Amino acid sequence: MIPGILYQNQADANETNFGLTVGFHIVRDPDPTKRATFYVGLWNRLNTGNYTLIPKIGFEYKGFRAGIAYDAALGSQLGSYQSIGGPYAQAFEIALSYTGFLTKLKEDHWLFNPRY
Repeated sequence: MIPGILYQNQADANETNFGLTVGFHIVRDPDPTKRATFYVGLWNRLNTGNYTLIPKIGFEYKGFRAGIAYDAALGSQLGSYQSIGGPYAQAFEIALSYTGFLTKLKEDHWLFNPRY
């Protein structure tokens, strides 16, 4: 489970996102570079006069992660839940990322401590 909060502020605009993403290991392996994980999440965006739900899914394998999310505006004002859409634009978001190491980590790392 990966909870998160994101606050952004620029000039006269600000945005607050919060939500939860859950990962399910499809392929379990002691070596992290051989694991495969499926992610599902639901986030909220609270702006002045706007409430948005952001469902997302993703997949990670060998350090590569691909994800897709959809911004669905639910109303023109907080507490006023109109039909999905309202006056705000909807958006698909696609993300691709890679997290890896330039060299392979060794399991026999040790730290010399002269006190012992």
